[in-house]
Amino acid sequence: MVSEPTRNIAAVESGGRSYVFYINSDHKLCYLLSPSGRNNNDFDQQTITIPNVDLKIKCGSEQIAAVAWEGKGGREEIRVYCVLEDKSDPEKRGYVQEICFSTSNANGWELGLLGYAAPRSYVAEGSSLSASVQVLPDRADIKLFAFEKGKDSVKVNLHSYSYTAQDWVSKTISGKIVAW
Repeated sequence: MVSEPTRNIAAVESGGRSYVFYINSDHKLCYLLSPSGRNNNDFDQQTITIPNVDLKIKCGSEQIAAVAWEGKGGREEIRVYCVLEDKSDPEKRGYVQEICFSTSNANGWELGLLGYAAPRSYVAEGSSLSASVQVLPDRADIKLFAFEKGKDSVKVNLHSYSYTAQDWVSKTISGKIVAW
């Protein structure tokens, strides 16, 4: 029996191939990778694994966003954003985690800085994520937009990587959403 398909996917182009990211029924982050040859229309199914990391997506969460760009020296860069469960949080809230791939990394996929350590960005259950990247001559400006689940309200947050701080910085761009 086929399980229900995922409601959310994110797709990027990198290195002349298409990556279609999704969350499978086992709560694993997966992707379909387009074939490199023209004779085959079947995309290869891959599951993202990171050594010594339990990369299990929060139950009920299908939020996903992705960006790709060509970095310095022709490196292909991919970032995927998904929601993991904070097992140390009494409420078991979901937080945004960045997953990174670079052709310069021999180990393949790895955890990114966003979500790796506190303070984590908790998101409202069922909300969406959206990411963008602007490639400049000296850097790539990555932005992630997400609904944050607060105690009394829901806020739209912008997370962006700061090259000055060498870390992600967050700011609220709208605190006026009271219902959706």
